[in-house]
Amino acid sequence: MIAIYRDFMKLKIFMFWAAIALILPSGPRVSAEPFPSIVKVAYEGYLGPLYLLSATVEISMDDGIYRIATNFKTEGFANWFFYLQNQAVSEGRRGNRGIVPLSFRMKAFWNDKSRNAKLKYVDGSPILEKLLPPPEEVENKAVPHSLITKTLDPLSMALKMLSVMGSGKKCPGTYKVFDGRRRYDLTFTDEAVVDLAEESSSIVRGPARRCKMAIERVSGFWDKSKLVTETCETPFVWIARPLKNGPLLPVKFESIYKFGKIRIYLTRLEVGDKVIALD
Repeated sequence: MIAIYRDFMKLKIFMFWAAIALILPSGPRVSAEPFPSIVKVAYEGYLGPLYLLSATVEISMDDGIYRIATNFKTEGFANWFFYLQNQAVSEGRRGNRGIVPLSFRMKAFWNDKSRNAKLKYVDGSPILEKLLPPPEEVENKAVPHSLITKTLDPLSMALKMLSVMGSGKKCPGTYKVFDGRRRYDLTFTDEAVVDLAEESSSIVRGPARRCKMAIERVSGFWDKSKLVTETCETPFVWIARPLKNGPLLPVKFESIYKFGKIRIYLTRLEVGDKVIALD
């Protein structure tokens, strides 16, 4: 179960929260697609047939300032083994320069410990203001400062992806990500446009762009994490527009691990007075 959490955090990407088709942070400018002032979404995750996790995301835009707030927790049988909850908030600017993060903070409880991280950004690079407990007290090694220059937090990365895809681009590219503890690269390769009409676990019916995902662990990981989180098959994320003229969102994630298949679905979307939810 700890293995599931570690990979989920690295992919959050998605994952939820936004949660993906990307360009390097130092790449070309991204034109800002019109985005509703407040978008609220919810996801559910399964290990095989078993209910595993839930997540909510709220994305707000106000005069070029964005705020993304996420809440993830284990559900169902997962709580028999351990309880995990993670809350994160990212704030920044969105305009002609694309996505420019200003701050990121994360508060989590798992493995019987509270784990907090806080970043602020100066000249496009993060400064680690708080990290509790420190690396020497947990299994994650310290990330050298030289490796975090020009990185994005996971939530700003996901929002940047949505902006890129909203401008008509596909999903090739790489992002450099730092969440306060782990430094990693996420690479996405355009794979296909598929029809999700047969899906029964998601609110999305119709075409979605499927992207291959790959993770390069750079620094800050538990030494044996790759042994327990390595996938048996290529992970995929599906991006779609659940509402006509609404925002692009990650709508599905799927990957096969040694312990089984994990699937994550978008199950609720709220934009203004419009609400789509599973029956």
